[in-house]
Amino acid sequence: MESLYIGDTLYKRTCRADGASCEEWETRQGDGALGLGTYDPRWPVVALEMADALSVSEGVLRAGVNQIRAIFEHSRRLQEAAGVAPQFTRACDGGVTPVEIRDGTVVSTPQASDMDDLECRDLTYEESLENQEPGLSFIDEHPSRIEAEFDPATNRLSTFTITMIEEDYVGGDEPEPSGETRTITFTYSDYDDVTIEAPE
Repeated sequence: MESLYIGDTLYKRTCRADGASCEEWETRQGDGALGLGTYDPRWPVVALEMADALSVSEGVLRAGVNQIRAIFEHSRRLQEAAGVAPQFTRACDGGVTPVEIRDGTVVSTPQASDMDDLECRDLTYEESLENQEPGLSFIDEHPSRIEAEFDPATNRLSTFTITMIEEDYVGGDEPEPSGETRTITFTYSDYDDVTIEAPE
């Protein structure tokens, strides 16, 4: 997935792993989910701040973290810095949530027709986190592992890798570790030397 944040607009599209066969760009503007997502490249800095059980060897920092908490905290800080009221998710009567977030990633936004005649309210930061259960508690108990490399010349983050334990809901509502993992790697380069233009 490729994503660009320009002002208050998010541009995103999905491509194959080799960068080919990309879909058309999708845009989303000015919603409370801006900066809230697993693939947003900025939240790993907050994750490093919130990490536990840190160790450093051979130039690599290793630790454990709950990425959902880090992603939500990152979004909260972004919105406060922008001077807007924090908004993460909303609750509506009839059981419809305008933005569905799972594991810190926006997974669906209902059609306008789904929202007709509904009473909605923004959830607080605490309520939005509570809506992430039972996944939130699962990661508290089984923290994701992170590895971060820094450029020794500049002390800037160069690579951030997070390995998440997949959940398995066999035989109940409480997740158990599935034995499978999922890894995402962020690579940071060309600090202060990149020009980003909005896709046409």
